[in-house]
Amino acid sequence: MLEKIAKLQTEVRNYQKQQKKQDSLIRERDAEITDLRTKLSKYEDKENQKNKNQSYIHNKALKDIEQKKQNEERKKDESKGSK
Repeated sequence: MLEKIAKLQTEVRNYQKQQKKQDSLIRERDAEITDLRTKLSKYEDKENQKNKNQSYIHNKALKDIEQKKQNEERKKDESKGSK
């Protein structure tokens, strides 16, 4: 009877060790997931900022092109008016 109790106690201790190990692995995994989410969020923020910058640059280029066309038309009109 005592031998059976000793075996059961040993089993319980082994299960407790295994549970602690699993808990530790889960905490490590959770920490890694949190780290990856943070990295992903930073990457997405950088991509969003990059897209905003590209959109701004594109719009500015379009405005510059339009301004250049208007300036060329004004020059043509001025040269026609002075003749």
